[in-house]
Formats: sequence, structure tokens, C-alpha cells
Amino acid sequence: MIGIGVACRENVDEVMKVMRAAAHTVREDADLDPRILDELAIAGVDSWGDSAGVFQYRFHYRPRVQRGIRHAPSGV
Repeated sequence: MIGIGVACRENVDEVMKVMRAAAHTVREDADLDPRILDELAIAGVDSWGDSAGVFQYRFHYRPRVQRGIRHAPSGV
């Protein structure tokens, strides 16, 4: 599960769109895509702070490959 802080003034639909675009970029990587078992799962807003919400998302992937996927450069 990865959390991304997003300013409260941002459009939630646009945030989801950007998260999906980043996931698509990861899925286009020939080294990473075979490790991922399912599409991006967006859990939604995990918490709200004074000026930001934390969105949670995750991929389902093969065992023991989390580090390689989580630290992949996204280019987004």
C-alpha cells in the first residue's frame, strides 16, 4: 500500500486520473509488468490533514518483488 499526499484544493477525479496514468506507465515497463498480477487498486482517501488528503493505492504482485515495483521510476 502506498500513500500519496494531495492538497485539499485538488480535484479528486484528476488525482485518480493521474494515479491511473502512473500505474499505466509502470505496466508498460517490460521488466515490471510480468510481476504485477492485477490492475491498480485505489483504496481512496486514507486520512485528511490540515491541507492535504492521503490517497492509498496498491498493486497485487508476485511474492518477493515489492521493492522492485515500489521503487521503480514512474516518469509521471
